[in-house]
Amino acid sequence: VPAYHEFIGKFAELIDVDMDGNVYNKRRLSWGREALQPSIMVRNPEQAQVYMRYAGAKPSRVMLTETADKGYSWTTPIKTQLPNPDAAIAVLGVRGGALEDALIMAFNNSPESRNRLSLGLSKDNGKSWVVLHDFEYDQNTAERFSYPYMIQTTNGHYHLVYAWNRSLIKHVVFNNRWLEQRALATLGNN
Repeated sequence: VPAYHEFIGKFAELIDVDMDGNVYNKRRLSWGREALQPSIMVRNPEQAQVYMRYAGAKPSRVMLTETADKGYSWTTPIKTQLPNPDAAIAVLGVRGGALEDALIMAFNNSPESRNRLSLGLSKDNGKSWVVLHDFEYDQNTAERFSYPYMIQTTNGHYHLVYAWNRSLIKHVVFNNRWLEQRALATLGNN
């Protein structure tokens, strides 16, 4: 279970629980006061990536740590190319369709403000990202679109929920066909 600690320090952790909900282990993914609110992407039984909110010094970027040994050890967190205004992110693997195994991420596409909520796509396991779509964008930096959460249901639909301007929860549904159309419009045939 991805979790985080935010008292004196700010750091991400993974907590192992048994079938009865009892905690039997925890592993720290970051240290200090910079990375929290982990979003985990399991690639296979050995490898996983964790993307995290960044709360440190500029430049403000989404943080990443990886494992190649079933989560027993993790790389030192690094900054990705994606901006992050000290805001939560949500990452998910694409299942089905032409973008099978690509990653999608809902994130605030700004280093300073939560006034833009975008959907990013990575076709190279998170090494590079392109923005496919802005779900929300308001030039008024006082507007806030934050705390995204994404799942894909058994019918193949992706559900994204997020806080809309601190007053509502917005729910957006899309599918692989829409993702593929956005990718084609953004990337062409690459």
